[in-house]
Amino acid sequence: MTITEFENLKEKKNPLILKFKADWCTPCKQLDPILQEIEQSHNIQIIEVDVEESVDLCERMNIKKLPTIQYFQNGEFIDEKKGITTKKVIEDMIT
Repeated sequence: MTITEFENLKEKKNPLILKFKADWCTPCKQLDPILQEIEQSHNIQIIEVDVEESVDLCERMNIKKLPTIQYFQNGEFIDEKKGITTKKVIEDMIT
């Protein structure tokens, strides 16, 4: 994802979670079923960002640990969780 693509997503002002991940990251894969449940039950868009393909965006967002999820609402950054986390923690972040 490019910085421009990210800015365009934010402009839509829909609730959005960015999941920063890498193919080799096992904890990133462990989050997949949790995020799928949240996406369906909370009507929230989840976009995966591969850190190896989106270096500029990762630098801009200061991504240092995987997985990192960032929550945006109304085009504004709300919260961030780094590392493996639980469904409850993510739900608390978005509600």
